[in-house]
Amino acid sequence: MATAAHNCSVYYTGTSTAVAGEACSVVTGTGGLVYQITDAAKRIIDPNQTVTVYKAGADVTSTVAINYLFGQITFGVDPAPDAITIDVNYLPRHEITNAREFSVSFASDIVDTTVFNGDAARKKIQTLIDASGSLTSYEAALTDYGGGQLSDWFTDGASKVLEFGLVDETVRCWATVESLEPSAAVDGVVELSVGWTLDAQLAGTVAFGFLAT
Repeated sequence: MATAAHNCSVYYTGTSTAVAGEACSVVTGTGGLVYQITDAAKRIIDPNQTVTVYKAGADVTSTVAINYLFGQITFGVDPAPDAITIDVNYLPRHEITNAREFSVSFASDIVDTTVFNGDAARKKIQTLIDASGSLTSYEAALTDYGGGQLSDWFTDGASKVLEFGLVDETVRCWATVESLEPSAAVDGVVELSVGWTLDAQLAGTVAFGFLAT
């Protein structure tokens, strides 16, 4: 069944904010092994700041895997009934409320590994992965986008998380802006086009991801 695109949404992240003892809840259907920060507004974790996971008040950070894009913590053994909390810096989301169009492209480098005296067919492996895209918004003084400042993002060089809401799925990518283009026509309105490219933030973290909603 087709999905109406007008229900989509676009967000980008703002200033890193610290919280302590943040509650986490088990994710349904994971056998009790995956927990997620309960407050949906605090689930994008700043990978440049220290994260500490607690099980019944004891530090268990070294024994878990952390998904920084979606605020998820994976255990090797179900920690129930102990409470799971986290000290973390999260990145608040700003909706680009005037957005009207976006595109996202995922790609990978494919390297030929065929050797002499081998099979007649080529052999290849996937190496680096990449993502890029664009979004178009009605211009709002380049600064007022859901409480954030889009122009500052372009000029300060800092990477942000871009979030694309696809109604039944959320896509998040670490991104840096590579172009910012205001445009206008006498018979139209002022628009702002943004081009972005993937910028992986921390070794071992997820550079982009998908989550059913």
